Order: sequence, then C-alpha cells, then structure tokens
Amino acid sequence: MLTLFAASPSVRNVKILGDAVEGNTIRGVGEYFGGREGPSKFEWLRENKEDGDLHVILVGATEYTLTKEDVSRRLAFVYIPINFEGQEGETVSVMSDVIKKAPPRVSNLKIVGDLREGNKVTVTAIVTGGTEGSSRVQWFKTSSSKFEGESSLEAMSTSKIAKAFRVPLGAVGYYVVAKFTPIAPDGESGEPAYVMSEKAVE
Repeated sequence: MLTLFAASPSVRNVKILGDAVEGNTIRGVGEYFGGREGPSKFEWLRENKEDGDLHVILVGATEYTLTKEDVSRRLAFVYIPINFEGQEGETVSVMSDVIKKAPPRVSNLKIVGDLREGNKVTVTAIVTGGTEGSSRVQWFKTSSSKFEGESSLEAMSTSKIAKAFRVPLGAVGYYVVAKFTPIAPDGESGEPAYVMSEKAVE
C-alpha cells in the first residue's frame, strides 16, 4: 500500500511590494508550496544603523506601515511557511530598499482655543516626513462658512513660524482659517493644508 505524504512546506518568490517611503504601507508576499498552508508566520525586522543587526518590530502581519524610525534603514520581511499539520518549513527572508523620507505632510490639523476677540488660539497638527522643522502658519478670515480656496480669504497675519494667534477685533463675525505649510529641517516644504473654525468669532 502506497502512503502519500505532502511535500514539506516551502515558500519561494518572497518579495516586498510597495514604495519604500515613510508613511506608505508595504506588503510581504510569497508563493507557498507543500500541501495546505496552515498558520505560517511572518515577521518584520529593522536594520540597526550602528551594527547592521536586525531587530524584530512586528510579528504576525504581512503588511507594515513605514514610520520615521525606519527612514535611512532597511527592513527585512521574514516568511516561515507552516502547513496545516503544523510542520514548519525553511524560513525565507528578503531585504527592502533603504527607506526614504517622505516630503512633509500634514494631518489632524485643528484650531484649538475659544474663538472670541482678544483670545489666543493655536493650531495643532501632525507632521509626517522626517522631523518637523520650522513649519509656517498664516491666519485668514472669511465670511463664508465653507472653504472655497485661498482666493476667497482675507489675510490677518503674515506666514510665520508662530502657531499661536490673538484674535483681533476685525475678525468678529468672521470664520477663521489657518494655513499650515509643513517644512522639514532641510527646508523642503510640503503641500499646505487649511483648517477652518467651526463657528464664527464672537
């Protein structure tokens, strides 16, 4: 009587898909062989700049979102093939390109503070793309409750590094708009973002 055994699990064509740029999500893929795939294991490792050693940063996922800690380093994606019976095959790993810094980008832009004449309001934002340098903020007013582009705005300040702004008498009855231009330490600037107050100044 002939007993058939499934080939031991293996994986080939392991590669990393996606652009190696901070903020992007990259994905590790591979072609599995050897019966039915079971709970194969996946790991992401980051290269240490000093000694070149690899350190585990994520386990159990085929996707990884690149952070500023990854910039100027390489990552490894590790695929450990395991079949349905729990048998483990030979581990295969692949290295990424060196992760590049993204141009600075703004998210979660908010105006914080009580919008009344004479009060101080500030703008908060999350800037991705290396470390934030001297991002610039410019304040505007508008009579419209919806943002229709910078041409419909009236400037109340010049573009400067200060994130805080004292609401002037002339802004009463208007909506306030902050324009935030992200700038990295090397002077590279990203796309400006705008945020508008939810209500008019009292």
